[in-house]
Parts: sequence; C-alpha cells; structure tokens
Amino acid sequence: MSVMQGPVLTSDQAAEYCGYRGGGQVIRNLKHKDPSLPWHKRGSRLVFYPAELDAWLADQIGMKKPAGATAGQNINA
Repeated sequence: MSVMQGPVLTSDQAAEYCGYRGGGQVIRNLKHKDPSLPWHKRGSRLVFYPAELDAWLADQIGMKKPAGATAGQNINA
C-alpha cells in the first residue's frame, strides 16, 4: 500500500470537493454503496485524499455512457 501525501479531507470536505450536497453523510453513504470510493481511517476519523478522489471521479465519469451507445460510436453524428 502506498502512502498518500498532501491535504487530508474530512467527509464534509470530501463531499464538497466532489460537488455533493448533503455534507459528509452523502460520502459516508457512498462509501457503503460504492466499494471503489477511496477512503482511509485515521484513528476514528474517515479521511480522503484529493488525488484519489480526482481519480475516482474521473472513473465515474468514464463509466457513464448514453443509452444505446457502443464503443467507438459517435452518438453526435
């Protein structure tokens, strides 16, 4: 396991960073629903690293495809 460096975000800060309304509860709920959400425990606190959240968000965006779209197909043509 690699050691992350940089700022550490709380659940509330991570939710705001990701653009979610509802504060930290939204991120804590996502943690249970989406096993790919990167999180760490520091003592009793749940913490997040912006670099990991950036990668997770990019992956989430890449996973969403319009209905009926196939790989390599230009849906705007």
